[in-house]
Amino acid sequence: MEIKYDLQPKDIWAYFKNVRTFSEKFRYRYSYIKYIFWPLGLYLIQFSILLLQSAPLSYALIHPLFYTFIGAFIIGPLLMELLFYVKYKMYVIKYERLKNKKIIFLVDGCEFTLTEGTNFYKWANIHRVVEDETHYFIYINDNKCIILPKHCLELEENQHVKQILKEGVEPYIEYQTPPVSNKLVKVGVTMMAFFFCLLLFNNWLENSSYLAKQNVYDLFEGIENNDDPKELLDSELTLKDSVTMGKINQVGRKVYTLSESNQNQKEWRQLSNLLIRANELVIERDQITQVYSGESEYWQMGDITFKIMPDHYVDVHYATNQRANSQETQTVVEFLNIEVYMTLNEEIDILLNEVEFSTSDIDFTEGKGSGLLGLSDRYQLDENSKLINADGAQKNINDITGIYILVQWKSKNADKIQEEKIIYSPVSY
Repeated sequence: MEIKYDLQPKDIWAYFKNVRTFSEKFRYRYSYIKYIFWPLGLYLIQFSILLLQSAPLSYALIHPLFYTFIGAFIIGPLLMELLFYVKYKMYVIKYERLKNKKIIFLVDGCEFTLTEGTNFYKWANIHRVVEDETHYFIYINDNKCIILPKHCLELEENQHVKQILKEGVEPYIEYQTPPVSNKLVKVGVTMMAFFFCLLLFNNWLENSSYLAKQNVYDLFEGIENNDDPKELLDSELTLKDSVTMGKINQVGRKVYTLSESNQNQKEWRQLSNLLIRANELVIERDQITQVYSGESEYWQMGDITFKIMPDHYVDVHYATNQRANSQETQTVVEFLNIEVYMTLNEEIDILLNEVEFSTSDIDFTEGKGSGLLGLSDRYQLDENSKLINADGAQKNINDITGIYILVQWKSKNADKIQEEKIIYSPVSY
């Protein structure tokens, strides 16, 4: 008996659905990925991130459960369906794979012809046959099969094919697509109820005063969970070595956000005061200060103080006694421009401050003209800062290899602008 036919895309999709039900290899791999590797991977990633953020262990263990549930039972299956669909489209996009099929049923087996060639399969070597409402799936191995659509067969041919396959292949499986059962509905309702409970629990955990308190207490050495925050404020506190200004700010944002809705404002004020104490301690521990001084023929430019708070900011403080040195310079200047530069690693010049004055702004009479550069400037150390290395590391005080101020001015009777570069050096105390 010989049958010639062409496949349609819907026949390939029917095979993809059938193999997911009857292929042991596929079901084993799918179950392993869906129920073990995927949830466990999601959980461990979230758990590791929370530990790196110094979250309390109890929070790090419980918090990822909600998102792991979403990933494993909602996002995971949708992602698998998407992958199957992409694989299906990649197969049918080569249309010649669907054309010119021929199968010949013989006494001891079947001969199947594709565009690539002809293969003969003995009945004893065929893995199984699955018949559903629309197709015969003749599996050559666990997940590879010959697809024979019933719409290509006449009624008598269909009955004959069924008889040949039933007699020749063991096992022969007659499969009817099951309706949605009450059992599946109950499982779905149970899963949704569990998901909703996790949602409520996660929301409580996110807004828990207990958790915020633990985050604050975790900044200090030797503090127990039941310690009174008021008593702690009156005691000698010690920061953990791992605590940074960034960590304090992260905890502070959570505490201040939750305090808006918390009824126990007294406790939140005490926690806020503990955060202030932590901020003071980390500045005392980590802040690096260096003073630079320079001399000029025409100008008196005060000391410049650098205060570096690692991983957070750099404060540049200018002394308030910048003024012209000589009486002549005090009276004849009609234009003044001051630029402050920092040299890093002897190759990168960073402009820290620039101030330009017009005639109406300048009064260099005795006792006037001080504080030309302002009191201070702060530079945040974010990823876009010039004070961050290419590898993300922060510049430190040892990277500063030079400080200089470039002063440009024009006297009333002068034809051109004068310029002086004032070199600053570290001051040792």
